[in-house]
Amino acid sequence: MTVTIQNMTPRPVMIRLNSGRTLYLGGSAVSEGIIEVEIVHNSRISRLLQRGIIELTQVKKPAAATAGTGGEKRKSGKTKKANP
Repeated sequence: MTVTIQNMTPRPVMIRLNSGRTLYLGGSAVSEGIIEVEIVHNSRISRLLQRGIIELTQVKKPAAATAGTGGEKRKSGKTKKANP
């Protein structure tokens, strides 16, 4: 899953992700999509959530396009011959 992080304060916030990358969010800014592995079991993010400094929102993926109607059949181009 992908999540976004929103800074709920007017001050800048620095967030260290599990990969070691640091995310800097300005006042009331929203991050781009971050994979959930980057924030799971992260004590710093947990503390920021408890204090109401940041808010996490799951990003929903758009519905996948259907591949076809299902009524179509493939033609191999080969013809079968009758057994003599």
